[in-house]
Amino acid sequence: MATEADVLRSVNAILQSGERRETARLQMSFAMMEFVQRKKAQDISLASQKLQVASAANQQLQTSIASDFMSATGLGIYYEEAEEGKKKTAMVSAAEKLTEDYGFAQEVANSAVSALWSYYEAQDPRAIVKIASNLGTSIQDIESAYASGAPLKKDSAQSRLFQSFHTLSQESKGVGDLGLIAKQAMKNLSNEFLIAKESMQFVSGDYDITSDIGVYEDIADPTEEYLKGGDNMLETEEGLNALSEIIAATKKDEPWEPGAGTALFLTGIYGSQLVDKGLRREAELYRTGSYQYLKQLAQDLKRHRPKNPEQGGLRWQEFGKKYGVRKDNVNVRQTEAMKSLLKSARDAGIRNTTSVSKASAALKAMQDSKFLSKAGKLATKGGYFAPLAGRTIGEAVADEGGAAVGQTAGTAILVNKVRPMAGKAKVSFITFLSRRFPAILGKGAALAMADSPMVPFGDIAALGLTAWEIKNTWQAWNAYIES
Repeated sequence: MATEADVLRSVNAILQSGERRETARLQMSFAMMEFVQRKKAQDISLASQKLQVASAANQQLQTSIASDFMSATGLGIYYEEAEEGKKKTAMVSAAEKLTEDYGFAQEVANSAVSALWSYYEAQDPRAIVKIASNLGTSIQDIESAYASGAPLKKDSAQSRLFQSFHTLSQESKGVGDLGLIAKQAMKNLSNEFLIAKESMQFVSGDYDITSDIGVYEDIADPTEEYLKGGDNMLETEEGLNALSEIIAATKKDEPWEPGAGTALFLTGIYGSQLVDKGLRREAELYRTGSYQYLKQLAQDLKRHRPKNPEQGGLRWQEFGKKYGVRKDNVNVRQTEAMKSLLKSARDAGIRNTTSVSKASAALKAMQDSKFLSKAGKLATKGGYFAPLAGRTIGEAVADEGGAAVGQTAGTAILVNKVRPMAGKAKVSFITFLSRRFPAILGKGAALAMADSPMVPFGDIAALGLTAWEIKNTWQAWNAYIES
């Protein structure tokens, strides 16, 4: 039978056990509270750092966008450093020139001039970015209306804004893709709004950043398509529409200049899908070459007037010799003739580019860019500047000799075999190319390719030659081996 002492010991043990459990529970609670506090502090710190980095990056990008916009439009030529008392006169004069020379609406000209002075004198790029963003909105409206089958009128606010800046860019020989820059400006200001919204929520105790704050995510899909080396972006349907506009203008004996739709089509051939300045430069050169070709075509399509040759218009024989198609077939929009002209417009664009190796290097820089971390992995699908070093050069060479082109994943392959002719061996294409361009003769890449049976055109282009130099050398080589 338990004694009183045993009972007391049991009760005491029970109490001590309860105290230990309570102590453990309290310790666990305190530990959890401490963990929650540390986690909250970490979340606060991380959210704060993210917002700071996003804000700093967005502001830095704003400066870059404004600089690109100035380069593309040539707007900076209207800035005049003046004394305080003469500043207003200089600004009024600049606004008048924009209005009278390029058709700017008065309020747009005033805003552009105000932004211009702010950019140079206060080093504030935001007003320029705002104008670029407004241009981007107008471009979107024009594209949407065109896609819906109800194009905006030429005197609409959106069309006037686009045409004014497009004409300014053409006249000032601006460099850059206005459509791309405008899109970046729109994204930049959207980011600015989202960062401000998240900052306000941060102050109120919401530390989860849920907004899609980014810069280049939108180009992931088009970049992937671009790097696959797919069909040339001078799409037949769009191209035929552009040529139809030209034919309609020449039949009315009117001078042809690209309207909003055609200008956007030409500008967007390659450049709108790219972000790197080097690639944008090549795309702009391509666009300019195609534009000049189409503009000359519009002149030559006019009715020939022997007494007034300055008004343009070629005889049908001259037209056929120059363009390789019958003039009457073009005038009635015969499909094959139209497609032939489109190909020539594309080729004219290629002739206007500089070096494929420059574009290829720019593409690699774009692939390595941190800004393209999400889309960059897509670049492994194509190693070269596809529109130049892939399908296009391959097609150009195949059109001439028909002999040696196969295409795999957008990279054209040249059969680099030595052809025995008239009982004696002729040198390979690479050897012939090296002799024609001695500067590449000692390059290891050229030596390595000299005896290779299959050579990617991208490798040849990377030696520093333009697309047209490669094609012309192919023609000369074929003439040589047949001699």
